[in-house]
Amino acid sequence: MKVIAALVALLPFAYGAAVAREANGTSTLERFVQGVVFMCDGIGFAPPCARASGRSGQCVPIPAGFNDIVSSFGPDSDQDCFIFANIDCTGAQVGPIRNPGIPDLRTVGFNDVMSAHKCFFG
Repeated sequence: MKVIAALVALLPFAYGAAVAREANGTSTLERFVQGVVFMCDGIGFAPPCARASGRSGQCVPIPAGFNDIVSSFGPDSDQDCFIFANIDCTGAQVGPIRNPGIPDLRTVGFNDVMSAHKCFFG
C-alpha cells in the first residue's frame, strides 16, 4: 500500500516532465503527436501571430483571421512543411520549409497568399 501511495505522489512530477513546454509554448507531447507551426501577420514574426497543428501529411487550413495575411511562417524542428494558396492545399505552393522558417514571405513571392499548410515529420 505504501508503494502505491508513493507512486501516486510522484505522478504529477512524471506527468509534468512528459508534457514539458518548449520556449514557444508547444508541449513535447503535442509535438510528438502533431506538428506545430507558427505564423504571423507581420514580417519577421511580428504580431499578431497564431499557432496551428496537424498530423503528418494532413492539410491544415490556417486559423481564422489569418487567411491571405500571413507574412512569416515557421515550423517546429523535424518537419518539412509546404504552404499553399488554397484552403484545400492546392494551387501555388512554397516548400519544403524547415525550422526556423521564413521570416519574410515576400522573399519567396508568397506574402499575404497563404491559406493552408501541410507538414511531414517523424
